[in-house]
Order: sequence, then structure tokens, then C-alpha cells
Amino acid sequence: MIRYLKETGCRGLIVHTSLPETVLNARRARLEGVEVYVETCPQYLYITEDDVKERGPWVKFAPPPRRKADVTEIWRLLEAGLIDTVATDHAPYSSGRKEEGRDDIFEAPNGIPGLETFLPLLLTGVNQGRLSLERLSAVVSENPARIYGVYPRKGAFVLGADADLVMLDMKREWTISSSDTVTACGWTPFDGFRAKGAPIKSYLRGNLVLDEGEVVVDSGFGSFIPRQTK
Repeated sequence: MIRYLKETGCRGLIVHTSLPETVLNARRARLEGVEVYVETCPQYLYITEDDVKERGPWVKFAPPPRRKADVTEIWRLLEAGLIDTVATDHAPYSSGRKEEGRDDIFEAPNGIPGLETFLPLLLTGVNQGRLSLERLSAVVSENPARIYGVYPRKGAFVLGADADLVMLDMKREWTISSSDTVTACGWTPFDGFRAKGAPIKSYLRGNLVLDEGEVVVDSGFGSFIPRQTK
């Protein structure tokens, strides 16, 4: 992909990055003037190939989980500013679909649910000292807004911005449980994970939309914001 971007002069985002080598290749390309960005996902910050051996289809996603050493290095590169964004890659396949791969993992679909656990997992990383709050804000808010051309309306806390805010309780400790999920698939690969840090309230355009896990606005409250091109 980097080669194509270099040859065409286009810009691009490498998604679901799981290998440190990819991040370093993108860094070298940027030094050569290539406009390439890098994204990773929480599963590449927590789940390893050892989990696949133990849990099989329940942690099957693509690219696959890597070694523990790779996971540690992805954390380091994220904090160092060499990874631009973090996204969920939310793929809420039912437990029944995943169960099809119990005897043959290739029968299970690729992908895991990740929407509800996205921020708690990253906040846990902050509490563990792996990531600063400033970097967290950059990779989940400011950088995506800049890449997709909607900054500073989005991704900034300045006059004229949309006042999209999240209030956090950095000291709240809790256990992620499949039984508590709202997502229709009804399970999470992080069931039993001890998290520290949770979103308490969310505001959209200055209006309270989420309060202690409960949506408090009607469907359709959101507004479509088109991506801007150069």
C-alpha cells in the first residue's frame, strides 16, 4: 500500500495494524514525503497468539493476533506518536456463528465486537502507564478529525467547535462481562477483563446524549458530517 501511495501521490490510512514493522515502514515513507497514516485497534494491544491457542474462534480476527512482544511494541509506538488513530473494527458476529469454528477455526467468521469495550480498554492502558491522556485524545479524536478533514469542527475544544465531550472516571474499576453488553451479539472477547477507567457522560454538540451507560436522546439526534477531501 505504501508503494502505491508513493507512486500515485495519493494519501492513505493503513488500518488494523498489528505488526511494528508496518509502523516503522510507514514512518520511513513519511520521511520521504509519502502521506501515509497508521491505525491500530484495541485487540492488537491486548490479545495475543497465545489467546488463539486457548480460545480459538472467539478471538479470530484479521490480521490475526501477534506475539506478546509485538503487542508490547505496538503500545510503545502508539505512545511515541507513530500510530495516528485507534478504531474498534467492530464486527458483532453472533456467538452461534463463532461457535461454528470450535472444531475447525476456519468455519468461524473473522471479527469480534469492540464498540463497548473500546474506550475502557484504552483508559486501562492509561492507568497502567502505557499511554498518556494527551495521546489518547489525539488518536481517538483530534487525529481522525484532521485526517478526514473535519477539524476543528470535530476533534478540538475551541470556540466554534461542536462541543463533543466525554467525562471520565479514571478511578472506576470494574469487570467487563458479556452479560452486561448492549451490543446485539451479546458477548465480548474481553469477558472477565478487569478494567480501570470508564466514560460517565457523553455530550454531542453540547447536549448530554449518554449518561452512565444510558442513551438519553431520541434516535436521529446525530448529524451527518461528510468527509472533506483536499
